[in-house]
Amino acid sequence: MKAKILFSLTALFLLAACSTPQTRAQRNPELMESLSSAERALIEAGEIDLGFNEEMVEVALGRPDRIYRERRAEGERVVWAYQEARGFGQPRFSVGVGTTVGSGRGTAYGGGVSVGTGGAGRVVERDRVVFADGLVTAIERAERP
Repeated sequence: MKAKILFSLTALFLLAACSTPQTRAQRNPELMESLSSAERALIEAGEIDLGFNEEMVEVALGRPDRIYRERRAEGERVVWAYQEARGFGQPRFSVGVGTTVGSGRGTAYGGGVSVGTGGAGRVVERDRVVFADGLVTAIERAERP
């Protein structure tokens, strides 16, 4: 019974922490009002286009997992990389509770929750967004084999 309650609370916390393009758009009403209807629709769908600025990309896709700075003969570029996990198994949830007795002064209780993956997998880059002068100049999307 306690495990079910703990699992439910953990799942609720994780769901509450999720950020979607729609929730990010709601948190940025001034930006959204300044955009064309086509730009708003793309952002709310979690998509981007050439010419978008960093703020628009962040609302559409969220914060990048990595940021690279490239110096080239043509000038400096900034690359935002987004990653995803592939090949991981179903999550396993385990609950541990331990009891220990102190040095004659009472009892101490401890416990914890761990979440593990069900198997081996890897994290790969999903998207790369290239900026020059603060605007998107290229969008690279990895294809699944």
